Amino acid sequence: MNGVVSKQLFSIIRNNPEQPQSIVTQDSEALGGCCYSLYFLAETGSKTNDLFNDKYSELFFLDNYFTAATLTLIKDDIDEYDLNDSTYGDFYDYGYGGKTLYDEDRIGYCLDFNKVINELGTGKYQIRCDAESIIATTVQYYSFSFCLYEYSQELANETVRFDYYKNGNEGTTFNDSIKRDFGTLNWYNSIRINSASFGKPTSELTKQYVKYQNGKQVWVSDNLEFEYNLKLNSIPYWLAEYIATFVNVNSEMYVTDYNLINEVNLQQKGVTATSSFKPEYTDGANVLDCSFTYKPLTNNYNHFRG
Repeated sequence: MNGVVSKQLFSIIRNNPEQPQSIVTQDSEALGGCCYSLYFLAETGSKTNDLFNDKYSELFFLDNYFTAATLTLIKDDIDEYDLNDSTYGDFYDYGYGGKTLYDEDRIGYCLDFNKVINELGTGKYQIRCDAESIIATTVQYYSFSFCLYEYSQELANETVRFDYYKNGNEGTTFNDSIKRDFGTLNWYNSIRINSASFGKPTSELTKQYVKYQNGKQVWVSDNLEFEYNLKLNSIPYWLAEYIATFVNVNSEMYVTDYNLINEVNLQQKGVTATSSFKPEYTDGANVLDCSFTYKPLTNNYNHFRG
């Protein structure tokens, strides 16, 4: 029997094509931006110290509604520069790390601000992701925006820098139904927080004894557990939440305090967050104060009986 054969190709996607899944888009123009002075610092010329040269990374997760993506660095809301090689840092092309647990592809970039400031100078920056959909449309996602300045002791004063790594998967606060899978990437990120101080160490001493049948107790060991405090003053809510839900939730984290009058000198101190998110709200104010507590990532403050 003669006839016409008709064949159609379909792509199965998780979401409504008219409503693509959103990802983190902390646009600081709507959230305070440089008015809060969220900024990074870097030296001009060659690096003399890694602690004087910040980095910042962004990793975008795109589901199977998309087929490709590119990244762009925007300066001062006008100039655009392709992020597709090592000119400004480390590029992680579309599909980096393979498919996630949620059938997503990743694309990311880690900005090295020493490279950025030497190539493009100081200014306001933001990363944009242009994601190409299966219906030939482009959906744009943005990182938060931030300012880049040349490093100085004065600008670094009253700031705290966190360097941290991500593995595994986690939920998000901007959409309760979305999770992000970092797998075993050990994804690095960093943030410098202004109007902040880290330190004020306290400690708790625990003694262990052996009790004999005659009632005598003999000391066996001491365990000293230190605790540190992060104090944040007059910061926007979105940043406080970002610290609580993204920075403090990590696989490994290191903190450096740049306050000139700090009682202790903390550089790349390995810590883990131990407190919940309980900010101090003031009716009518659009900023808040909050604090978090941390313990050392490694504790060797033990003394055993010889």
